[in-house]
Amino acid sequence: MIHAKPRAIQESGWQRTLREAVADAATLRAALGLPAEPAGGPATGFPVRVPAPYLARIRHGDPDDPLLRQVLPSADEAVTAPGFC
Repeated sequence: MIHAKPRAIQESGWQRTLREAVADAATLRAALGLPAEPAGGPATGFPVRVPAPYLARIRHGDPDDPLLRQVLPSADEAVTAPGFC
């Protein structure tokens, strides 16, 4: 019996980009030169996945950048409003 060697799985570009994406809020903040979030802040436990091409478009050091606000929760999101659950 001849055993076939397993073929190397070719990883496509999008798969590599996704694998290498920033996967937590602390790393995202550090990469953008933003201050660390206080313990228990709104991003605690929040899943983050930011690919490098998207990260490159976010303004470094600007916590109000619209692209950053798409992927990183702000303290305003932790405020509960009366009448909403």
